Amino acid sequence: MAKDATESSSYGTEPEVIDVDTDEIGDVLFSLLALAESLDVDAS
Repeated sequence: MAKDATESSSYGTEPEVIDVDTDEIGDVLFSLLALAESLDVDAS
């Protein structure tokens, strides 16, 4: 996801143009929730 955001914004020179696939955002959210679960952190 970071690579897509960096490349789509011309390596940060155009931050208002960030384009990231929604599938990637879902994957990141799932990973973050799995990490919280493994660390016994209440994600709600």
